[in-house]
Amino acid sequence: MSRCRRATSGNRLQQDLISPGKLDSMLVQLPARPPVQEPFTRSALVRYRRELDGLRAVAVVPVVLLHAGFKLFSGGFVGVDVFFVISGYLITSIIIKEQQNNSFTLASFYERRARRILPALLAMLLVCVPLAWACSLPRDMELFSQSVLAALGFVANIFFSHTTGYFGVAATLTPIIHTWSLAVEEQYYLLFPVLLLWLWRLGPRTACAILGVIAACSLISAQYYAKTDPQFDFYGLPTRGWEILAGALLAFYPRHLEQGRATVMLAESGSLIGIALIAYALFFFDDGTPSPSLYALIPVLGAVLVIGYANETTLVGKILGLKPLVAIGASSYSLYLLHQPVLAFARQRLLAEPDLPTVAVLLLITAALTYASWRFIEQPFFFNRNRLSRRRLFTLSGCAAIGLLAIAIPGRYTHGFPVRFDATEKLNQQLVLVVGVERSRAVRGDVCQFNNRTHIGIDAFLQQWNCKDDSAFPHLQRIPVIVAGDSHSADKVIALKLNGLVPLQIGGAGCSIIPSRMSADCRRIFQKLHDVVANDPYYRYLVLAQRFSESELTPESIRETVAYWQQYNKKLVWFTSMPTFYQFAAHLQRGQPARIDFRIADLSQREELRRIINDAGIHIVDTKRIFCSLNDCGYMSREGCVLMADDTHLSLWGARLFGRALLATDPLFSQWAGTMGAGTTEAGHFSNLATCHKPAV
Repeated sequence: MSRCRRATSGNRLQQDLISPGKLDSMLVQLPARPPVQEPFTRSALVRYRRELDGLRAVAVVPVVLLHAGFKLFSGGFVGVDVFFVISGYLITSIIIKEQQNNSFTLASFYERRARRILPALLAMLLVCVPLAWACSLPRDMELFSQSVLAALGFVANIFFSHTTGYFGVAATLTPIIHTWSLAVEEQYYLLFPVLLLWLWRLGPRTACAILGVIAACSLISAQYYAKTDPQFDFYGLPTRGWEILAGALLAFYPRHLEQGRATVMLAESGSLIGIALIAYALFFFDDGTPSPSLYALIPVLGAVLVIGYANETTLVGKILGLKPLVAIGASSYSLYLLHQPVLAFARQRLLAEPDLPTVAVLLLITAALTYASWRFIEQPFFFNRNRLSRRRLFTLSGCAAIGLLAIAIPGRYTHGFPVRFDATEKLNQQLVLVVGVERSRAVRGDVCQFNNRTHIGIDAFLQQWNCKDDSAFPHLQRIPVIVAGDSHSADKVIALKLNGLVPLQIGGAGCSIIPSRMSADCRRIFQKLHDVVANDPYYRYLVLAQRFSESELTPESIRETVAYWQQYNKKLVWFTSMPTFYQFAAHLQRGQPARIDFRIADLSQREELRRIINDAGIHIVDTKRIFCSLNDCGYMSREGCVLMADDTHLSLWGARLFGRALLATDPLFSQWAGTMGAGTTEAGHFSNLATCHKPAV
């Protein structure tokens, strides 16, 4: 509480915070130019701190490099966490100063936010429209149109939480997925000033305490949803709010490093520990780190320590105050806005992951666009109120928004302007849709495989799950095999059913078989399986299949997984990873041969991991070998039929051939190759679902 009490010292706070014209954005001229005073500040509110622009650079550069494909910064996504802390600190500092000076108004606050956010954001979206028209296929264009609508409404975080995960290939192809963080901030700042005004009446000490309680509740919710709903956890304001509030709470505590309030050693050690914590998260977090969660305390605490202790006399402050870092930090908003569209549209156009020279060119293009946006859009709109009045600001912003709506709404309802393509491309687009729909029906979602597309919910799914005695396929031969895992396990089930065999199926979309990566829902699904089959002597084999990520394929993860599934008292069967076709649908629709990626497939069966699995007595099925036997690792069968439904999942035709090859060549599964129904007409109507679809040429 002593920290909150210090907020009552107005004179001390005036000395300790940031500079007049920098407000919440701290957007300053490049170091070669003198600082520009913001014309509509009523008084010199806060002191500019170069090291905070440097901290912005430390946050934004790893985000950009992660999105560009540099694996070194596997935790680059925590740069957004650092941004949230900086934002909370700066904006709350300004509100407190204005409130103490009796100069704060909601109208001026929201105008500053509009000047800060809207011009560069709208310009970026307008630039994206012709690029999307030229580079995006209908499905991508439809998603882009929907995301533009979400960005304009500052609900992009909600939209992407229901459509696109932050990690994976889909995110790298989504041009404005990064607007989720802007949505989180704007939702926060829509509420926060009103809340703070109300709390201020209770006194700074009470306000600080209540905000601390809210932050603690937000952190608890982040830890909870990290296990129960990771996608909501990543994108949601309730689970991200504590990161912004961490910076806001720091603003209640005047900087204590000046005028002897902290020893030099404390300032040095505090800032060094802070930057070390941020660096640790940047280099050692990865896509398997729950985020945000208690783990996020590492970069958030690091940012708090750097803001609280770094200054122009400390080593960290001097490094962060270097001109290159300050220049990058000053333009970090434009850099953040522009890097993702440049990279995503390039990937869409190239139909490939860009190589290092191409990435270098794309980053240079991003740098040029960043400077142009900073110099000709951010600076005039934010600092020059005399030329750009409030009325003109909102008039121009409204016109830009109307123009974007005129494209986005038709793009949404025409399903991506398919008229842009010729007849052959349209036929192949339709083929991709048909193949995907056929597979979705065969999966039997929310019956034996949970994907919640029917909005059944996990409780109702587990209550109705009764696939042990599946009466839907009376003509198929029941075998003593259980198949569990994510959507790739469903592929194995379909492959067996299309060859007349019916295993016991349970799993969920995105459900990892690795215990530490399981969401709460997935853990409940697999616990249900354990309760049903652990002591059932009929089921002798338990098949495990999933799409692994690189971070999951470690000896520690494999040992953990083996130990967990051995509790089921079955003979375990391990399918290695399926090869991936990069942008399969785009290649098919454009009549180009798709590039196949064996990297994860090969990692999943490297010697170190195979040794662990073999030593546990687990039977390994080489998924890559079986798939490549169908037609030399191509996505078309020898008859010219499409083998894939998307980048990683088999079409029904592909699943049928995969199952046939599995039964013919694998020593374990071959024991059922000659049983009743396998490969015969006894498979009934299910086998007739596998239709040969040939692309138009």
